[in-house]
Amino acid sequence: MSAGGFHILTSLGADSPFPQWRDRLMLFGQFVGVWDIGVEYYDQDGGCRYHGRWEWSFGWILDGRAIQDVIAILPDSDSLEQAGRATRSAGGTTVRYCDPATGRWTIYYLGVVSGITTVLCGGAVGDTIVLPVR
Repeated sequence: MSAGGFHILTSLGADSPFPQWRDRLMLFGQFVGVWDIGVEYYDQDGGCRYHGRWEWSFGWILDGRAIQDVIAILPDSDSLEQAGRATRSAGGTTVRYCDPATGRWTIYYLGVVSGITTVLCGGAVGDTIVLPVR
């Protein structure tokens, strides 16, 4: 795919983290790959309102200076069945950027299905990733 001669997808992707920032980038770089996840949403009374199987893919972008992920709802999930769809469906994407000087991450989430956008900022606190909503 291209837009005006600029090859968007091939220019976006990267094979590895930017070497000089590698240590800082591995906070989220450890997730690069494809993950199957089980998702459940509960109501206030503790009843399960939704359960499904999703795929969460993480990859290096922008010369390895950032990470992008895509969440896809897989065919056996309740939400696809309810919508009458039998194929996987992209649900949203996140771009994660680390300031290498501070180790602070800024994360932009775009939920194309839900219509939710969120900005998170934070990073490591000990062995925990802490990302308060901005």
